[in-house]
Amino acid sequence: MPDFVKKEGAPTGDFRSDNNFLLGYFEEKDHSLYYRYDAERVIIEPWGDNSFRVRASKMPQMPEELWALDGKPENRSSEITIKEYSAEIVNGKIKAVINNIGKISFYNQKGELLLEEYVRNREDMFAETCSSLEVEAREFKPIIGGDYELTMRFESNPNEKIYGMGQYQQKFLDVKGAELELAHRNSQASVPFALSSLGYGFLWNNPAIGRVSFNKNITTWEARSTKKLDYWITAGDTPAEIEEAYADATGKVPMMPEYGLGFWQCKLRYQTQEELLEVAREYKRRQIPIDVIVVDFFHWPKQGDWRFDPTYWPDPDAMIAELKEMGIELMVSIWPMVDYKSENFEEMKAKGLLTRVEKGVRIDNVYMGNTIQYDPTNPEAREYVWGKAKKNYYDKGVKIFWLDEAEPEYTVYDFENYRYHLGPNVQIGNVYPAMYAKTFFDGMRAEGQENVVNLLRCAWAGSQKYGALVWSGDIHSTFESLQNQFAAGLNMGLSGIPWWTTDIGGFFGANSTTPFENPTVISNIIEMISMMLLPGACVVTFGHMLHDKRKEKKAEKVAMNAQVLPGTAQKKVIFGRQGAVVFGAMAIIFLIGLTICYQSEMAGNPVIQEMGIDQSQGSMEGKEVRFGVPQSALFTTVTTSFTTGTVNNMHDTLTPL
Repeated sequence: MPDFVKKEGAPTGDFRSDNNFLLGYFEEKDHSLYYRYDAERVIIEPWGDNSFRVRASKMPQMPEELWALDGKPENRSSEITIKEYSAEIVNGKIKAVINNIGKISFYNQKGELLLEEYVRNREDMFAETCSSLEVEAREFKPIIGGDYELTMRFESNPNEKIYGMGQYQQKFLDVKGAELELAHRNSQASVPFALSSLGYGFLWNNPAIGRVSFNKNITTWEARSTKKLDYWITAGDTPAEIEEAYADATGKVPMMPEYGLGFWQCKLRYQTQEELLEVAREYKRRQIPIDVIVVDFFHWPKQGDWRFDPTYWPDPDAMIAELKEMGIELMVSIWPMVDYKSENFEEMKAKGLLTRVEKGVRIDNVYMGNTIQYDPTNPEAREYVWGKAKKNYYDKGVKIFWLDEAEPEYTVYDFENYRYHLGPNVQIGNVYPAMYAKTFFDGMRAEGQENVVNLLRCAWAGSQKYGALVWSGDIHSTFESLQNQFAAGLNMGLSGIPWWTTDIGGFFGANSTTPFENPTVISNIIEMISMMLLPGACVVTFGHMLHDKRKEKKAEKVAMNAQVLPGTAQKKVIFGRQGAVVFGAMAIIFLIGLTICYQSEMAGNPVIQEMGIDQSQGSMEGKEVRFGVPQSALFTTVTTSFTTGTVNNMHDTLTPL
């Protein structure tokens, strides 16, 4: 119902009652409060205890997607009051007030202001928001020929603290004052739920690529492309109460199975079935408890085949059976990429199960092949991929999956260039990891498995209900990076993702093969010299400590008899006799090792030679082209001799003696 009827006749002097004063209109319907002005429609509806869902759109019909929300609550009740110039709706401990120009404010049961929209215009000359700035709270900026670019503005409380928002590689637990990208990247997971110290929780229920700025003067949420504004807000007396309401609204996580809480053995990577089994058998032989062992990436022939490569994994059924006899579950890595050379590519392309690009070649990642992602926003694609995984893994006994590359990871993060079944990436892309998790969760539940939990590298709001155990991705091997993970893990938990972990030693940076750490031959040489300095210094120190005392005393006596003046240069002992012997022995062993390693690698691997691969430059398997065999052999000998643990090539690919 409209909140008032305009009066006809001459102006009264009261601006709000004049004919020229434009007002929005209020209506109560289905326990919800509706507001409309011009093309915009706003709905404030009760959504769980002490909570509201707020939607606004300029589309002909209000879009109905739930996104992160877990279904419409069955019991919906509210108290709605419509006045002349405003309306309010109350649901338990939270009240929303919307005035005649559409500004919304939220209060708790004590009447304390929790959150209010930021408006600066002259729509209401009597309001505190009257300003010549002409800034709207809900700004729908049209994309010519398309939908809208959305900006949502709220007033900022400088004393507020904000937690959650997912996983970002920064040290701040309190993200007040931070600007965050609402997008996924390797090691970044946008889970847009904010827990406020003022006593409310706020979910930005929009999977569009965007940004949020929790500035001192204003809070701004942005979506680069969308059809609607959609957020959920709840009030609570404690953080626990707020978190519980959020879990009710977005879904609760399954219980972790017992094996998931034990020890997991993982390596990058076990290359063969026998190698993995030998490790598992050794754990049992030593009576070391182990619950899960992991088959990492590229155990498949091509990305998108989703099966074991029989060359290296000839009998996975027997392998899994043996592991289960030892009480060990096998986890298998899954990647969402589909190589153009995959046995499934043409079929998936023909059925429309792959993501697309807006322009250019249909490739979004070039790591180890030209690939494109499968499209989990398409129910048919989810069913297809699960069908492959069920046949080649699950039916063989694999009951836990490592869903890697879940952002998904692109070679270039041109978000605007990718398109999914549900729409363009800039509009719905952040839902990808949730739908990826749903692919396997739904399939495993359909098989009767309870407490489904799978490891993923990313998550969005609601991912927890699909059994997402998130780890923080490929992080740097530094203490600074480790510090970031503490804030990241705590904020992920506050964002509703309770199962979380990290690579405690990092993933890259310690391995000197990466171009980020060791880009040139010169840097390679400098690093080798640095590795040898400390052990060399130890030999010098040893020599100084144990060199021949008789000769030292004799030298002192000769010096005294010769009445050497103070400050006269004396002959220095560098190694001492004992130190020189140790150094000489080390040098001989080092040269022997270097010679064997160099000659073996230059001769090439006979197995590879039988495959018809040219080895005229030596065996380049597992080596960087920029280093070649000579520097790789030298680095291998240096790091092995001085036990630093760093490598610039894969030691397990060196030619067997």
